[in-house]
Amino acid sequence: MALAAVGGSPDFTALDDGKITRFQYKIMFISGMGFFTDAYDLFIIGVVVAILKPQWSLSTGQVSLLNSATLAASAVGAILFGRIADILGRKRIYGYEVLILALGAIASAFAPNFTFLLVSRVILGIGIGGDYPVSATIMSEYAGKRSRGKMVGLVFAMQGAGLVIGPLIAAILLATHVPTGIIWRVLLGLGAIPGLAVFYLRRQIHETPRFAQAGGDEEEARAAIAAATGASTLRGARPESTARHQQSVLEGFKTLASSRRMFLWLIGTAGAWAMLDFAYYGNTISSPSMPTARCSTTRSCSCSSSWCSPFPVTRSRSSCWTGRDERRFSVSDSRRWRLRSCSSGLCPEQRPWWRRSSSSSG
Repeated sequence: MALAAVGGSPDFTALDDGKITRFQYKIMFISGMGFFTDAYDLFIIGVVVAILKPQWSLSTGQVSLLNSATLAASAVGAILFGRIADILGRKRIYGYEVLILALGAIASAFAPNFTFLLVSRVILGIGIGGDYPVSATIMSEYAGKRSRGKMVGLVFAMQGAGLVIGPLIAAILLATHVPTGIIWRVLLGLGAIPGLAVFYLRRQIHETPRFAQAGGDEEEARAAIAAATGASTLRGARPESTARHQQSVLEGFKTLASSRRMFLWLIGTAGAWAMLDFAYYGNTISSPSMPTARCSTTRSCSCSSSWCSPFPVTRSRSSCWTGRDERRFSVSDSRRWRLRSCSSGLCPEQRPWWRRSSSSSG
């Protein structure tokens, strides 16, 4: 499994045609934890806003800002960190973006007011945006041709895990007697843990072999290929690569536009991704606010500002939390504990119109 002759160009044959190695699975985990953290931090705000809205008397505009500020900031972070990674190298900044992410998550957990929380979410979004392009690119450039789709797919699958784990933790906490004023802070603070857990591992890897070769550091490229194919093992911190790719933004766009094939690929993939995200992020982030119900001691509900757990607290009961006074109100009827609280007519005083007619006629 020759990598290349000393002083010659790196040989990518062993990397492209070889089987998936333990090191590549490690890169998948390191990169995937970034996607896991990104999804958790992005989508947990929907639950948090549903809790905070009555407590802080948030207006519709403020709710919209909290839900969208992180997404807008992530676009800025992706452009900024993506450009830095294209010039200085992937490994040069890899890991530091999760420190920004963690700073925003921890600051959000200690937010005393709306403005502080909004600024913290913007900082968080910049870190999330920085992680998206760098993590995906590192996995892509460390994977071989035969396994690239699989490995990148596994990295993105971690995003789905983060999307599920966040609401699950929220449901478990909301089913306890912990005050909601503490729960939302815990939910936001937990978003810092996964990223911080892989920071050290991110700083130990080589520069990606493909960027190292393109940037003129062929020795680093050979070392990275050897690590990826299992020909050598990494021990201790790696020195920074000297690989650089000096190209202005304008030159980069000119190169892209001059290749019709590459330009069409960009339009096709970016356009499809934009349409997916429009529905994916828009619906999912706001979903905790859609089926909400306000529960009171008079057993009446109105689709409003409290957050209803989609998991039953006991065998035959589901629970709604009123964000204003943090009282739990149990609603009997285990057949309707899912996210259909208001529309399924859980509260007899405010049955839907299609049930009122049937009951009145009888």
